[in-house]
Amino acid sequence: MVLADVLTPLLALSGAYLYVRLQQQKVDVARLRIFEQSRIARMFRGRMGRWAYLCAGVALLLLYIVCIFASVIVVGMASRAFGANLGGIGLFVFAILTIFFMLLSYSLTVRRLHDLDLTGWLGLTYYLSYIGPLFGVFVLLWPGTKGSNRYGEAHDVFSLSYVFTGRDR
Repeated sequence: MVLADVLTPLLALSGAYLYVRLQQQKVDVARLRIFEQSRIARMFRGRMGRWAYLCAGVALLLLYIVCIFASVIVVGMASRAFGANLGGIGLFVFAILTIFFMLLSYSLTVRRLHDLDLTGWLGLTYYLSYIGPLFGVFVLLWPGTKGSNRYGEAHDVFSLSYVFTGRDR
């Protein structure tokens, strides 16, 4: 059994447990302003419609594949040039790229859940083994709320700047 198979569901369940406990204690989770002013936090604000979510997901997947192939080629060329095995550096680059693209993908999911007028914490459901794919189909196909909701105005226009920063500008 891989360590990630054990840790991922535990992290998802602990996040959900924390959210439920805070709700039971009447703590307004929105008032926990952790990282609210950071640029990373802006990626998790707002809403994203179905079409924009699908386009952004495909664009991220293609960009991830290109980055992985480019890193494999560069590390392979560097290994030949230096006459040494640089597989460890390649693995490190792969891990950094994967974490970066997982963060971007999760921010897309949070914005899509906001369009459904649901909390972004439900996005952790993606990382559960058997429920994740079904949840992904639900998030992609379920129509968002019409007009504005507690997360803002509807946004169904695809732009790469909105994917990376959460803003259209």
